[in-house]
Amino acid sequence: MINTMTILFYLRKSKKPGGLGRINCRITVNSEKIHLENTRIKADPKDWDPDKQKFNKNSESAKTNNLRLDAITAKLNTIYLDLESRGKRATASEIKSIYLGNTKSYYKFSEIKDLFLAQVLAVAKKKKVTGEGRWSMSTYDSYKDRLHQFSLYLEKNNLEGIFADEVKKGVINRFRSEKEQAVGRVYSGKLCQAVKTCLIWACDQDYLEQNPLEPVKIHIPNIVDTTHISNEELNLLENTELSVRLRNVIDCYLFSCYTGLSYIDIKIIGPSDVVEIDGRICLKKPRQKSETPFFIPLIAKARNLLDKYGGIKSFVLPVKSNKEMNMLLRVATEKCGIQKYLWYHTGRKKFSDTLINEYNMTKTAAIAAMGQTNEKELDAYVRVRDKRVLAEFPNI
Repeated sequence: MINTMTILFYLRKSKKPGGLGRINCRITVNSEKIHLENTRIKADPKDWDPDKQKFNKNSESAKTNNLRLDAITAKLNTIYLDLESRGKRATASEIKSIYLGNTKSYYKFSEIKDLFLAQVLAVAKKKKVTGEGRWSMSTYDSYKDRLHQFSLYLEKNNLEGIFADEVKKGVINRFRSEKEQAVGRVYSGKLCQAVKTCLIWACDQDYLEQNPLEPVKIHIPNIVDTTHISNEELNLLENTELSVRLRNVIDCYLFSCYTGLSYIDIKIIGPSDVVEIDGRICLKKPRQKSETPFFIPLIAKARNLLDKYGGIKSFVLPVKSNKEMNMLLRVATEKCGIQKYLWYHTGRKKFSDTLINEYNMTKTAAIAAMGQTNEKELDAYVRVRDKRVLAEFPNI
């Protein structure tokens, strides 16, 4: 469809007899008509030519007013052509909005997303240096991945050019419905919440007049998934013969099971994070995600893995990208005969289960080892097993 725009200047006569009228302007784009109202130009009805839409006198004031009308026409045409060239909405209401100085609805969602991620990244980098800031690098990575998934959805549905103020209830609900089938209710909710957070930020930064998702409540079910491998499955991972590539991935995953470290923490730890306290080798370092310190005495199996990859004083664990680690982990578990769906973070859940249900550790000590701050965070990783309840319940 070819867009067309027409501009009409017309005289609105004064209600007072003999009074000066006002020149108003109306623009029409594809049959959508909208009034710019008063141009602040006054005219005597006898001096106005409605056919030419000009003043018909040769006085200096008439020439000045005609130049003002030409300037208005030129500005409206410039706005229209700019919208067209950038693939934006060339509607009458949008042109009026920009003409009057309100450009908050001028942004595509992709532009808002890029601005938001740039801000998060800048804050995260500052926090990494100074320790102060709202967002960490892991938070940036999370937002980047989740908003990318929404962008892929928009692209697949020919909505990549959607404007930020058009991301409304119907769009987000269809996105969630599609993702829910693939990743479940909890994570699909987090994906939608990332989109809403991005739009909230846009409103706070004055890029948008109003958040189109403000009336939409994104419910994330409080479902605690404590999926982890059993001791029997752990033995299979330890003892099954695998290729060097798969063994490297499994060893990193086993190290997570033995220490509770997340992917990013295993990726960045080094010999400088190893300390010896009372003759025991330990890991001590702030978590990358939250800056909360963790303190983990290393069991023999964990120490053996460090020895395998260079020794306590010079180890380098063979950590690949998170995506590749998860993909290869699934390949390796199938080769080991494990049917359970595992991803890298389940190693951290295995560790918390071991602390609570096998070592019978108090929650306070487990929280310190995990690098957490309260029981609520720990409860998202572990549930007390029946065996522990039986062991502590009086036999009377």
